[in-house]
This record gives sequence, C-alpha cells and structure tokens, in this order.
Amino acid sequence: MEQLKRMLITCLLLASIATPVNASSATAPANPSDQSPMTIHEIYRPQGEGTSSSNNISPMQIKGDLRYCNKTKDTGSWFLRIVEHECKYETHRTMGSKLVKYDSKPMTNQVMLISVAKGQSQRLTSSVTQSKTIEVSQSVSASIFEVISSSLTQTETGTISKTYEVSTEYTGPDPSSPYNSRDYYSAVGYDQNEITIGYGDIITQRVEVYMNNKLKKSSEVVKSTHDSPFHSIFTVQVPKILTYSVDVNRQ
Repeated sequence: MEQLKRMLITCLLLASIATPVNASSATAPANPSDQSPMTIHEIYRPQGEGTSSSNNISPMQIKGDLRYCNKTKDTGSWFLRIVEHECKYETHRTMGSKLVKYDSKPMTNQVMLISVAKGQSQRLTSSVTQSKTIEVSQSVSASIFEVISSSLTQTETGTISKTYEVSTEYTGPDPSSPYNSRDYYSAVGYDQNEITIGYGDIITQRVEVYMNNKLKKSSEVVKSTHDSPFHSIFTVQVPKILTYSVDVNRQ
C-alpha cells in the first residue's frame, strides 16, 4: 500500500510539470535589442540668476505688497488739481540661492516630436512649444513669487519655454544601426533650488495730477528704504526642458 501511494504522488508531480502554461496569461520578456538607451540632445534651462533689491527700485516699478497709502495734500480746483499720497510697501529681495539637487523630480510633459526612419532626415510639419512654471513649496504672495521668478528664471512669471521650429532637421539612425527608427521627444525635468528672501519696507511719495477731474498723470518716487533682519528660505522646483531620442525597432 505504501508503495502504491508513492507511485500516485510521483504521477501527479509529473503531470503538473508537463501541463503547458496558458499563453494569454504569460508575459513575454522584453527584448533589450528592440530599444536603445535614451540619448539627451539638449537641456534648456534658465540662464543666469537675477537679483531684486529694495534699495534699487525705479519710480513706477516698485515691487512689493502695498500696506497703506495716505493722502497728505490735495490742492487746486476741478480744472487743475494735485493730490499727494504717502505710501508704504513691504518689499522683498533675493539674499542668495543655491542648487540643492539635480533631477529632483521625474520627467513630466513628455511629448513625441517626430519619428525618423533609418538613414533618413525629416523636419516638423508644425512648430511645437514646451513650457513650464516654477513650483514653490510654500504659498507665497504675488510679490515674493515675482522676486523668486526673476532671480531663478529671469522672468516675472517664472515660466520657461522652448519652441521647436520647423526649420530644425532631425536624423534617423545610421544605415549600419541595428535599429530602424529614431523617436525624438521633448520633456520637462526639474532641479531643486533653495532661495533666501529678505524683507524690508519703503516709503514713497505718489503725486497725481487731475484736469477736469480726470487723472492725467501719476508718478511715484522713493523717499526712504529699510531692510529688515528677517528672512525666509523657500524650496523651489525649477523646470528645465529636455530634448532626447530613443532608437527603436518598429514593425
């Protein structure tokens, strides 16, 4: 009896080994030869670093959050009237910034630009624009965002853009390549920065000229400035636009 049990167990094991796997449930292994590693052709990032200081403010280009504006003088008549105000703004300035981490976030906004066959060259049929705005980890006022943007991207909006023109020529793999197509992509990457923003305030004199009770001219000049010892550090994800390609074997 014991020998019969052993024979039955052996038969069951052999049957399970011989049972074929359902093809619909099997996952075919990826073939490494069907796709090449990514090749980066260009990294477009903001150039340089601007600065913003409460001690260097041009009239009518004041950057800050208005705290108050009090009327100090009102002279003249309905025909010609001059009104003066004393205004106070909280201002913000860049005290320094540093790059903390390259490639701090996964790529986003991946867009295929064109696919070119082996030994061929092609151009885009229409231009493509890729753009992205900085991401500040904390909620900030419009004035602080503008100072951060001006410093890290040299734009007040914090947006960087790249346009791929139809004049650019894209080439496929060499005739000797094991791949038959080259796919070009645009994507957005990120570098993490830390920027220190200092605070201060300025007092201005605003003069408004009215004729027939209609505002005809307005000017504003800085009377005094004051820098506060207080500051804040903000973490900023600064975008960069990557152009890359992957060689593939396409059926």
